[in-house]
Amino acid sequence: MNTFETSLTPAYYGLTLFDNSIGIEMHQDAFRFLQEISWNTAPIINDCIRKYNLREFTPPIEGSCGFNNVLTLGKSPRPNWIMLQFALPKFKTTTGTGETSVEDILALRATLYAFLSLGLYFFKGTTDSDFHQLMKITSLELPAQERQYAAGNLFVSISPATVTWLAKQDDRSNFDLLENLLRKAYIYMWEPVSLCDRFSVVFTPPKKIRFDFPNNMNACGLMPSNSFSPNPLTGYTIVGNNMDSGLEQFAGLALLAAWHTLMRLSDKKKEK
Repeated sequence: MNTFETSLTPAYYGLTLFDNSIGIEMHQDAFRFLQEISWNTAPIINDCIRKYNLREFTPPIEGSCGFNNVLTLGKSPRPNWIMLQFALPKFKTTTGTGETSVEDILALRATLYAFLSLGLYFFKGTTDSDFHQLMKITSLELPAQERQYAAGNLFVSISPATVTWLAKQDDRSNFDLLENLLRKAYIYMWEPVSLCDRFSVVFTPPKKIRFDFPNNMNACGLMPSNSFSPNPLTGYTIVGNNMDSGLEQFAGLALLAAWHTLMRLSDKKKEK
């Protein structure tokens, strides 16, 4: 049976890392799919409003959208693609000022859960993209109640196209770049960085990869699930390890956005 991890799918969305922000870039067909969802009557929307004391949800029709309008409409460099963008939250600053409110962090997490784990995850259509879907978010864990530092797990499936990219890495240059981008995003969200200044990308050829970053005094990160298969032609699931807060969840998202951006840039160089 063909699944996302065993077959190539035309691209329909991806994450892009900018300076201190992340873009969700979608093919117009995937965006139209989001628009057709009856968001205002969806149980998850009302549940998040009640559980986290959020304001009403703005469907992705035009302009800003999501809970508290946390996603803004950007501009994609590709024709027929739409960009929704959000700023990385600031969990802690050295001065104690300029920190993102608990409500806005919860609004952003709930919005990403709705759009990525529920909306785009269930897109089954095809697009006219001439490149392949590299990864997709399968689950974003939300806190059980109105608390900023609670629950932060993240699950993502990577496709055979990503495995192909991994197999072509014959040195650490791209992985070192990912480490630096992850460290920069993490320090932006949490000043000063945790005493456990551990950022690493560990790659075991031909396709196994693990990402580490701080979690209080310990390390956490993203790693292959227990169902990992050594088959060099298939993708696999990457899961969170010790990710128990919103900070770690956004660090994981920034990492995935940086990785996706790097792979797409590689594709563009190959096309030239």
